[in-house]
Amino acid sequence: FLAALKLHTQCETHLAEFSQAACAIAAQRVDKVWPGDFMSAAMDVKFDCVTFLDVLDPTEWPERWLERAAELLTPGGCVVASIPNVGHWSVVADLLEGRWDYAPAGIHCITHIRFFTLPGIERLMTMAGLHVDKIEAVRAPAPSWFDVSNMQGNIHIDRDSLSCVAYLVRASRAA
Repeated sequence: FLAALKLHTQCETHLAEFSQAACAIAAQRVDKVWPGDFMSAAMDVKFDCVTFLDVLDPTEWPERWLERAAELLTPGGCVVASIPNVGHWSVVADLLEGRWDYAPAGIHCITHIRFFTLPGIERLMTMAGLHVDKIEAVRAPAPSWFDVSNMQGNIHIDRDSLSCVAYLVRASRAA
């Protein structure tokens, strides 16, 4: 992502990364690599934008990561995040069948320790002292066999959430 961003814009790119191997590769593609823990790296610069692309869900304390990002923002800067939606039809279908099968990637990724729906994402941003400027849904609609139209009872079905595989969030420091 950062290499593509650098290629197509005039921005300076930085990467905070645990993996030494990934740091070595990234050093060839980005302007600055901060090896180690994002939470403790001695970053002596401010950023116009900090991105979290599918990395908040495998994080034990995502609100702390977002708080740290907010501290590193320039005035008017923003956080951009991509966060999988655990309310997607594929997860709901598995749960209705009595399964929760982890996978190497995706919403069921074995690395995920946090799971989010839209209200949870909004709460997370607020807890971190951020104001949500925009949220956009990434759609992956349910197939025709996944039909909830004849479900009865007192359950409220959020059809919008069922078709959303992830949310793209832009947030800035709250006033």
